[in-house]
Amino acid sequence: MSKSSLKLINGNEISLNTFEGKVVLYVNIATRCGFTPQLTSLEKLYDQFKDKGFLVIGVPTNDFGKQTPESNDEVNKICSMDYGVNFPITEKVSVLGEGKHPFFQSILAGLEDSHEVKWNFEKFLVDQRGQVVQRFDSKVEPTSSDIVSSISKLLEK
Repeated sequence: MSKSSLKLINGNEISLNTFEGKVVLYVNIATRCGFTPQLTSLEKLYDQFKDKGFLVIGVPTNDFGKQTPESNDEVNKICSMDYGVNFPITEKVSVLGEGKHPFFQSILAGLEDSHEVKWNFEKFLVDQRGQVVQRFDSKVEPTSSDIVSSISKLLEK
């Protein structure tokens, strides 16, 4: 997965090998979804662990119900102003079908359960070596004990 890259919402391209040595939670986000309030919980999670080598990266998509119709700039404003998000946000990408971003192709290929992304706010936990170690359903709150304990265990390594 380290050969993949994503473009941040500010237009800067980042290689994912930049994050080797960190635990990263990638989340496909949306601005008008019933799960959008999870952005606040994701920020809390980020704040809790960011000084220990942890990062959240929000990846907006408009693939599910057209729930992110805004421009990248508007997405950034909504995330930061309405939900207090300080973790990195990428430009909008597709997570489904033929137009699926190469990042999501590689992240899904790294899982035993490699079915397509089902909805907004699926979460993918990646270890310090860039290996996908866990996938969490949209319904799993970012601050749930399952996610927090998984992150804590990885950070102890």
